[in-house]
Amino acid sequence: MYKFVDQIYLNEEKCVGCNKCLTNCPVPGANIAYLVDGNIKIKVNPEKCIHCGECIKVCDHDARYYKDDTKRFFEDLQSGKKLSVIAAPSIMVQFREYKKLLGYLKSLGVNFIYDVSFGADISIWACVRTLKNDNCNSIITQPCPPIVNYIEKYQPELIEKLAPIQSAMMCTAIYMKKYEHIKDDIAFLSPCIAKADEIHDENTNGNVKYNVTFKKLSEHLTINNIDISKYEESSFDDMGCSLGFLFSRPGGFKENIEYYINDGWIKEINGTEYVYDYLRGYSNNLKQDKEVPLVVDILNCSSGCHFGTGTCSECVSAERIDQVDSEFNKLKSIKKKDKGGKLFRKKVDWLHGYFDKNLRLEDFKRSYNRNIVTHNIVEPTEEQYDEIFNQLNKHTEESRNINCLACGYGSCKTMALAIFNGLNVPSNCIDYNKKEVMNEHYISEARNEFFTNISHELRTPLNVIYSVLQLESTYKDTLVIDDIMKYNEIIKQNCLRLIRLVNNIIDVSRIEAGFFRPLFKMENIVSEVENIVLSIKTYVDNKKMNLIFDTQKEEIYLSCDTHLIERIMLDLLSNAVKYGREKGTIKVNIYSKDSKSVTISVKDDGVGIPEEMHEKIFERFQKVDTSLSRKNEGSGIGLSLVKSLVELQGGTITCKSVLKQGSEFLVTFPIEHQDHKLSENMESHILYKKDSTENVDIEFSDIYF
Repeated sequence: MYKFVDQIYLNEEKCVGCNKCLTNCPVPGANIAYLVDGNIKIKVNPEKCIHCGECIKVCDHDARYYKDDTKRFFEDLQSGKKLSVIAAPSIMVQFREYKKLLGYLKSLGVNFIYDVSFGADISIWACVRTLKNDNCNSIITQPCPPIVNYIEKYQPELIEKLAPIQSAMMCTAIYMKKYEHIKDDIAFLSPCIAKADEIHDENTNGNVKYNVTFKKLSEHLTINNIDISKYEESSFDDMGCSLGFLFSRPGGFKENIEYYINDGWIKEINGTEYVYDYLRGYSNNLKQDKEVPLVVDILNCSSGCHFGTGTCSECVSAERIDQVDSEFNKLKSIKKKDKGGKLFRKKVDWLHGYFDKNLRLEDFKRSYNRNIVTHNIVEPTEEQYDEIFNQLNKHTEESRNINCLACGYGSCKTMALAIFNGLNVPSNCIDYNKKEVMNEHYISEARNEFFTNISHELRTPLNVIYSVLQLESTYKDTLVIDDIMKYNEIIKQNCLRLIRLVNNIIDVSRIEAGFFRPLFKMENIVSEVENIVLSIKTYVDNKKMNLIFDTQKEEIYLSCDTHLIERIMLDLLSNAVKYGREKGTIKVNIYSKDSKSVTISVKDDGVGIPEEMHEKIFERFQKVDTSLSRKNEGSGIGLSLVKSLVELQGGTITCKSVLKQGSEFLVTFPIEHQDHKLSENMESHILYKKDSTENVDIEFSDIYF
C-alpha cells in the first residue's frame, strides 16, 4: 500500500491546534494530537488515514498540504522520457481551455493523450457483464480510492462486495498498453490526491506511473508563466466515449449503469459526512440478511470528482457547480442522440458490442488487499477510563459528559479513548485547561497566603527573641539567675520554632527535588511508636490531657525508616495536643486487619476539621485556620510533609474528622520486606543529625502553656 506520509504533510509552524481536522475526519485515530513547547499540534497517523483529504479542505491555516508527481512528470518529460497522458473527465471543469492544455502537453513531447471517459465506458461494460455473468446480488463501485482504502482497512468484510473491476483510470491505461501497444509510462491528470494509492497499489500492476493533480498542474502553469491560451487546441487520441464522461460528477456511475439495468436498485451516496456511516449500516444490513442495493454508487467527495481533493478550491461555488452540471447535461443529451458517421459514435449500446468483440473481460478485473486491516483502537476497561478521567480532572458523571467539540471529538469518552491509545493529550481538553487554570489560581492564592503567614511565623519568634535580649540588656544589672533562666528558656523555645519552620521548608523542597532517600530497615513498629508516644508525655500533662496507647500486637515488623516514623508521629501528635480539648484524650492505636498492612491511628477529641478540608490539609500551604489572629501557631507545611514522608515509605495517610468532635489520622504501611539500598550520602537523609529529645522539643515548640 502506498504510504500516505509520502503524499501529505504538516507545516508544524502553521498548525494552531484548532482541532478542525479531528472534528471532520471520518476515521477515529487518523489524527494524532501532540505538544510542542506547550502548544497543541495535530499530525496525520498514516497507518489509519484513508486519504479522504478532508483535513486539507477544512484547515483554515494551510497547515496541511500534499505533494504529487507533477514536478517529477515535467522533469522526466523535459529529459526526453517517452510519456503519454490520460485525463479525468473533470479536466473540462478545471480548465475551460482544456484542449489548449492538451496542445501545450503535446508541444512538450507527450505522445498520446486519452480521455478517461473512454476507460469509464470500459469499466461500465465490465461491471454490467460481471453483474450478469457472476450473478452478483450487490456491488460497491470502486472508482474512489478513499472508499477502497476505508473498506480494506476498516471493513474488510465488504471487500467481496467491491466491484472486481479496475477503475476508469486503470481501464484506460490497460487498454492503451494491451490493445494499442503503447509502451510509454502513463501519467494521470487527476482530480484526486488519493489516486496515488491506486497507482502504487500492487493490484493495479504499475499501469500508471504519475498522479498529476489539477491543482498542482495549475500551480505549475502559474509559477512558470505559461499561458495555455497561446497554444493550439488538441483532441484526445482515443476513439471517443459514450456516457463515460459522466463518471466525474455525483451519480455518474449510476447514470451510466441505469442505461443497461432498468429494474435494479441503484443507490447513490456522496460526501465524507455520509458515506462511511452508510458503509457501516450497509455492512450491518448484510449481516442481518436485509435487502441492499444492487449497485452502490459511492464517492468520498460531495461534488464528485468535478471538485475532488486535488482540484482548485477556487472553482467550487454553487454557481459553478450548477453551470458544470448544465454543460454535462447538454453533452449527455448530444451523446444519446448521436447518429454520426463513425460507428463508435452511433449509440452507447453499440460500443458495448464493440467491447464484447474486441476486449477480454479478465484484462480489466482487479483484486483488493486483505492484509492491511488496521488494528482497532483498544477499548479501555472501566478502571482505565476512570483513571484517564481523573487525569482530566473529571471526577463526576456530569463532568465526564460535557461533550463539547473543543477537543474535536464531541465526546468526553472518545477523548479519553484517544488519550488511552496515545492519539491525544489531556491539555487538548478545554475543560481540563479551565480547571488547571483555576487550580493554578488556587495554588497561587494559597502560596501568597502562605508567604504572608510564613512571614508572621518567622517574625513572631524573632521579635520575641529580640525583645527578650533587649530586656536582658536593659536590666542586666538587676536580673537574678531565675529571671535569666526564664528568659533563656523563652529564647530557646523560639529558636526551636525557627528551626522547625526552616527544617520543614528545606525538607519539603528536598523531597520535591528528589534529593532525599529513606534509610529502610526491618523494625518493630509497635515499640518505635510506643517510645515516641511516651516521649511527649510532659507536653500532654502540661495541657491536662489524657494519652492512651493501645496495640493489637506487641510485635509487628516492617521495612521502614525509624527517623521518618518519628517525624510523622511527632507532627501528628503535636497537632493533636495543639488542637485537642483541654482535659481531652489523645488515643494512639496500632492494628493490622490482615498480614499485608499495619495502620497507626492518632485520634483526638478537639476542634475537628471541616469536611471540605479533609483532602486539602495535605496540600502544601494549607491550614484549617488561616487568619493571622488564629489561636494556634502553624505554617501549613506540616501535614504536606507528613504525607510525603508516608508515601516515601510506600504508605498512605487519610483523615476522618467531624467539626467540634475531633479528628483521626490513619497512617497505613505495607508489611513486606523491602530490599532497599541504603543511602551512601547521609546528607540526603533529612533527620540524620537530630536526637529524639531535640526532635520532640522542635516539633512541640509552637505549643505554649
